[in-house]
Amino acid sequence: MDLHHFDDETQKLADRITQWTIDRMKEDPPPLNGTPSQHDFIDKLNNVITPEGLGPEKAFNLFENVIDPSMISLDHPRFLAFVPNAPANAASLFDLVVSASSIFGGTWLEGGAGVAAENQALRFLSDLIGFPQSAGGVFVSGGTAANLSALMTARHYFRSLRPEMNRTRLAIACTQSVHSSITQAAYAMDVDVLLVRSDDMERLTGENFAHALTSFSTEDRDRLFAVAASAGTTNSGYVDDLDGVGTLCNENDIWFHVDGAYGGAGLLCEKTAPLFIGVEKCDTFVIDPHKWLFSPYDCAALIYKEPSLARETHTQHAAYLDSAVESSDWNPSDYAHHLSRRARGLPFWFTLAVHGTKAIADAVTQCMETTYAGAELIRRSPHLELIVEPQLSVLLFRRKDWDRAQYKTWCQTMIEKEFAFIEPTIYESETVLRLCIVNPTTTNEDIQLIVDSLA
Repeated sequence: MDLHHFDDETQKLADRITQWTIDRMKEDPPPLNGTPSQHDFIDKLNNVITPEGLGPEKAFNLFENVIDPSMISLDHPRFLAFVPNAPANAASLFDLVVSASSIFGGTWLEGGAGVAAENQALRFLSDLIGFPQSAGGVFVSGGTAANLSALMTARHYFRSLRPEMNRTRLAIACTQSVHSSITQAAYAMDVDVLLVRSDDMERLTGENFAHALTSFSTEDRDRLFAVAASAGTTNSGYVDDLDGVGTLCNENDIWFHVDGAYGGAGLLCEKTAPLFIGVEKCDTFVIDPHKWLFSPYDCAALIYKEPSLARETHTQHAAYLDSAVESSDWNPSDYAHHLSRRARGLPFWFTLAVHGTKAIADAVTQCMETTYAGAELIRRSPHLELIVEPQLSVLLFRRKDWDRAQYKTWCQTMIEKEFAFIEPTIYESETVLRLCIVNPTTTNEDIQLIVDSLA
């Protein structure tokens, strides 16, 4: 098989991969599979990379028969751990097109038409938030990259207004329930985290933030450049008091960042949209289409109310880049901490173009209906106890009289049987079970089977 020129062996491989892709997408449900031990799997891949190569047939056989069956399928309807991934068929297929087209999505010079299409998808999300027409952003690899890039912009803007603080160690404020990527971003930027007490539902509220502002020392208040709130915490699915916190941030000239990586899709559901009142007051917003907007990995949207501030922060300058970055064109590389970039937002754009926004909203609503039904199933089960009423599509509940070891054993049994992938979590210092429902093919019957297995 030629490395770059299309020959007969390339055609055979293309036919095989195309058919495998079609067959995989037809599987309903897809195989859940499992994860082998690290030692056993490393042994299976010994002597694969050689000077001569295995050839296309043996290499793909290795993937099909060894690698693929050894990876858990995130699009299985009973994959309910962490935050699952359930890409639309149109998005998955178009992801092949994006890869095959070798599109560079970093600058307008090389990928302008693709960037324009991505910007249409970002406009749809900006409208959901209630941002002005001047808003814009970029698709990055995930919430971690998005949160870091947003907070870097906030820090740069703060220092531009307060140059006397350039040698001061700055700080952000958040609750302990904020996503771990926020504290990781603080670590990467070498800034401090000022913790604000959350309410009984682990939310950041305007009342608690107001109290924190008066409680901070003069030094801490002076160096506070941003507040990070959650539009759907990953652990419980609860939405912070965006209206209250946003009002305080706007009044006190503090950058208001909202992480809606998981929960932001709830804006599309009529029942959950009111939870996001006040989101339009934020300066930056993050939402991951690869979580609850049915796109393949890796795709997170970072949206700025004032994109020019991000451009001032992130534009890279070098002699060989001048022709691309010194124009007024919209270069995605200017809006996050990256340069090289695939056009990862195009599969999401394609899904919107194919199905329309109503189909996406209906699918999000279906996930919420399954969540509400699952909560009722748990309430009716004498051996289970619902811990909090769901706001978004997360169910937290306990199996009465179980300890952490029993939870872990049950979860391990479920994956060994290839029945479900569920992991325990910690809520208020207690080990409990957590189901995250972002796959529209997850049904009430799936939840009932899980409930019955816990009896």
